[in-house]
Amino acid sequence: MQAEEAAAVRAAAGVGGQVTAVRAEAHQLPFEEESFDAIVGIDAFEYFGTADGCLPQLLRFLRPGGQLGIATPASSREVRGMGAIPEHVEAVVGREALAWPTPEWWRFHREITGLVTARKK
Repeated sequence: MQAEEAAAVRAAAGVGGQVTAVRAEAHQLPFEEESFDAIVGIDAFEYFGTADGCLPQLLRFLRPGGQLGIATPASSREVRGMGAIPEHVEAVVGREALAWPTPEWWRFHREITGLVTARKK
């Protein structure tokens, strides 16, 4: 979706003045610490967030009590352990599936920092 289209969607939802979409290099974000009440990543975190220091780095931009939302694909088993990307997955997303850790990996990654608490609704 182009920036103009996204702005129109936000405006139609009544949040045009409250939400700002930003395209920036994830490891060099141009913001002051504690700049945001919420950070949302959709289908992106798996590409840049798997380094051990990424989550703490990202969280410094949240204000105290802020919320982090991440929607990212995961694989039920590590591709490396399967020896190949399952054919039905590769047919849809190709080698992108190589970037998909398991839910257990994400859970460990989140818990080891001690910086976030998962909430289920």
